[in-house]
Amino acid sequence: MALELVQLSQDFGAQRALTSVSLCVRPGRIVAFLGHNGAGKTTALRIALGLQRAASGRVRVDGFDAAEHPREARARIGALVETPGFHGAWSATRNLVALARLAGLGAEDARTAAERALERVGLGDAAAKPVEAFSQGMRQRLGLAQALLGTPRYLLLDEPQNGLDPEGLADLRALLVRLAREDGLGILVSSHQLAELAHFATDVVILRRGVVVHAGAMEDLLRSGADRWTAGVRDAARARHAFARLGIAARESADRAFEFELGAHASEDVARGLLDSGAGLVRLAPDAPSLEELYLRAQHGAELPTTGATIEPARAEDAPPAERRAPPRPVLLVARYELARIFGGAGAYWLAALPVLAGAFALVRRVLDAAADSGAVEEQSVFSATRVTAFEGVGVVLSAGLPLLAVGLAGLASQSLAGEYARGTLRNVLLRPVARGQVVLGKALALAAFAVSAYLLLALAAFAGSAATLEFDDVVELLPNGARFVLTPAADLWPELARALALPVLPVVGAALVGFACGALVRGAAAGVGLALGVHLALDLGRTLVRGGALEGWLPGAHLASPFSDTSGLAYYVELARGVSSARFEFESLALVVPAAWCALSLVVASAMLVRRPIP
Repeated sequence: MALELVQLSQDFGAQRALTSVSLCVRPGRIVAFLGHNGAGKTTALRIALGLQRAASGRVRVDGFDAAEHPREARARIGALVETPGFHGAWSATRNLVALARLAGLGAEDARTAAERALERVGLGDAAAKPVEAFSQGMRQRLGLAQALLGTPRYLLLDEPQNGLDPEGLADLRALLVRLAREDGLGILVSSHQLAELAHFATDVVILRRGVVVHAGAMEDLLRSGADRWTAGVRDAARARHAFARLGIAARESADRAFEFELGAHASEDVARGLLDSGAGLVRLAPDAPSLEELYLRAQHGAELPTTGATIEPARAEDAPPAERRAPPRPVLLVARYELARIFGGAGAYWLAALPVLAGAFALVRRVLDAAADSGAVEEQSVFSATRVTAFEGVGVVLSAGLPLLAVGLAGLASQSLAGEYARGTLRNVLLRPVARGQVVLGKALALAAFAVSAYLLLALAAFAGSAATLEFDDVVELLPNGARFVLTPAADLWPELARALALPVLPVVGAALVGFACGALVRGAAAGVGLALGVHLALDLGRTLVRGGALEGWLPGAHLASPFSDTSGLAYYVELARGVSSARFEFESLALVVPAAWCALSLVVASAMLVRRPIP
């Protein structure tokens, strides 16, 4: 059982970032992963976590190939990579509970795991505090807490000491040692805090320009220079003669101090020789090189000795896969997370409410206009007027609210990937045991559910508001003499009403998913909103360029209520509800096919982009 990187290579254009990097992290071991800035440490960690692809090589976790079984690999790894991102308005507990639920824990278990992780990193007292109020050190601790959620077998930590004060560093060191010794976790730590790592790491891997130049036990590396000593004397000339008689090549430094290697000599013999020569021995002590010194030697091309066991990966046949640990129904787990994210702020509620308000305003205005028309007929200033019924009222509310709802859904859905990408929270999602394609499907499912719910709220408001102010009655023509001429019986409008209520469902979902796909194409929250709204408007206005042609029916705007020349099934229904016998739905044969095709195309685009994109 081990986490193994096997012959990883990676290029960024013409620059080689990693060259055949191999290392192994075994349970209970703490591996210090060292290298200069740009050496490839973070790249190797990101490849191990599936945040980006390698040009060649493999990652195995407890025998599972991470490329073939990404969920099983992620189920065993906790990670903190670079600056951790969280939902700022949420509390620390809420952030962790959402991630724990995404990893498959039940509600109660998730809260318990979150509280335990916060206590372990020293944030128990700040559990209810919004993350946006956290200091950098507190955010770093929270990043470590999310890495500890569940029961990971391995921890991959990239500069975990960033932002920590001396007390925090001591706490981190004690925690990592405890996790390795008591819980049996394998830990890979990338850091520049060499003196800190020397105290608790069991193994060390040194990278130089993307190449492993040393891998072995930390104890063996530090012991490799243990025969180096220093001597301080009062008379440097006599000391030089003494070292010459002993056959020791000593290097003289400032202040009458000499550095030398004992070799086959005993320290007692050196001390006696210096004393007998009259050099005036003041100090004699071992001077083993520090980890920093050894690291710098490696960076300058020196070969470091390895006297103990290395940490090379095992052969594939020596590492059969372990039991499966990835939770079932990952798509539903992502959908639940996404719904929690959507309803985590006031924006979703306003998005659902504004179309209802717009529809209510349009209904009131239509009722007032109808009352004015009826008065005009009675005063015989007009020949006739059509009485407004609740059937028309429903259509009026939907026609006013749906364009606003579609625009809002496109903007909201664009943040599902682009917003999380910019905030850094998408990385936390992808570090859970869910594949990228499952993330796309889960988020799309949640967005579709929200879109349908928001539309149902609008439809319910349209039906209830119309029933409260108007009647579901025959559509009649009002004449000056008080006579009424039936244009459309109510019995004929009920099935048309049911159809009109059902037709917008797929176009509304399509509007959300097109916005979702737009968010997958960019890397910033503002760019996502801008692209989603721009594409929505362009597709709607584009109908004016192909008006009357076969292509118009294949544009999504032709099937959703629009302020720009509405040709949807809803517009056809409103005409019927107003007694227009010549009304027709031009794109009736495409009413289901086209919205479904745009939904499918949006999912394909979003999946293709997320699957291939490296995640910072």
